[in-house]
This record gives sequence, structure tokens and C-alpha cells, in this order.
Amino acid sequence: MEIIYFLTFIFFLFPATVPAQINKPYDIVMLVIQNPYNQGSASPWTIHGLCQLIIVLTIILCQLIIVHQLLHLTLGSDVQAALTKAWPGISGKADLKFWEHEYEKHGSCTIDLLPTSNDYLLKGVYLWEQIKFDDLMGVGPGAQFMPNTQYDANTVVAAITSKYKVKTILICADDAIVDVRFCYVGSWVLVDCLDTQPDPQTVCTGFIQYIRKY
Repeated sequence: MEIIYFLTFIFFLFPATVPAQINKPYDIVMLVIQNPYNQGSASPWTIHGLCQLIIVLTIILCQLIIVHQLLHLTLGSDVQAALTKAWPGISGKADLKFWEHEYEKHGSCTIDLLPTSNDYLLKGVYLWEQIKFDDLMGVGPGAQFMPNTQYDANTVVAAITSKYKVKTILICADDAIVDVRFCYVGSWVLVDCLDTQPDPQTVCTGFIQYIRKY
């Protein structure tokens, strides 16, 4: 009941803007692929998240609206196997809890494109399989950049742009590559990530590497 009161209050304050935001609260969906730095060199780059670029208030509203829909994920064994490979849990969270968290935080505002939690999670796996980032940076066929080896950041960025024909966002912590971010419009077409620049302190400059432990 408190949730209903809260939503009524928000709609009362912003009657013209909130419904439009809930219908289409974002322009860009971002696939974030992370470096599993604590794993061996043969481990694939994995999904960190599939998120939309929206305001915090809208995220809260989306979560409240779908909270009754998401109690626990029910996934078949084949779906779980695909997710475990492409989108494993992080920070010590069990995979199911992690996927629930990702859907509640990010998938709840993409229901116009991905109506269910399964749609959201499997779309992430599908996009990850299309990107095949290990073919560029890893152990895939024709990989250009090896782990624990420094390369000029401009060279790395140029190679990513050349392969995918769009500008992505490469995130670093000091000289270590943390993740790479791909931007999509609503029809799932890759576009330049021009208006989604990260904190300047995370931009990759100089000589960089992606670290893997053996």
C-alpha cells in the first residue's frame, strides 16, 4: 500500500513527465563487457550488465512497478548454463541473486523492448555472442591483444572502432582495462557512444593492458 501512495505522490508532482519516462525512459541501451582479471588468460570476457541510460528517479519508479513481477527467477538448465558462461555472478553473489539484481536494477526499465526477465537476460547473452570480444582481445581466432601485455591506448581504441564500426567506451583503472561498453538504440543497432562519456579519471590513456592471473 505504501508503494501505491508513493507512486500516486510522484505522478501528482510530475503528471506530464513521469508517464512518458516510464513508457520510454531511455534512448541508449549499453552492453558492458568486463575483464575477468582474477581468472586465467583463456577465460572469456563476460557481461557485467545490460543497462539503459536514464535518471535515478525513473530507475526507482521502474523497480517499484515491476517488484510484484519479480520474486524469484525461474530458469531452465540450458538458460542457466548459457548465463553462467556469459554473465556469471560477481562480488561473491550467487548467480541467481545476481541476475535478479541486474533485472531489477536495469531490466525493469526496458520492458517495452524486453517484456520479461528471461527476455532481458537472454538478450544480454545474444548480444555478447554477437560481439565476440575475445576475437579481438583474448584467445579467440585472430586476437590482436594478449593479456598482461601493454599496448598504446590509442591503438587499442582504434582496433575496437575498426572491428565494430562504432565508437565504444573503454574503462581503465590506472593502466588496467576494466571493461568495454557498447551502445545500442532501441532496434538493437550498434551506435557510437558519443553522449555517454565516463568520468575522465576512468578514461584509458598512455600504455594499457588487461590483466589476467595465472
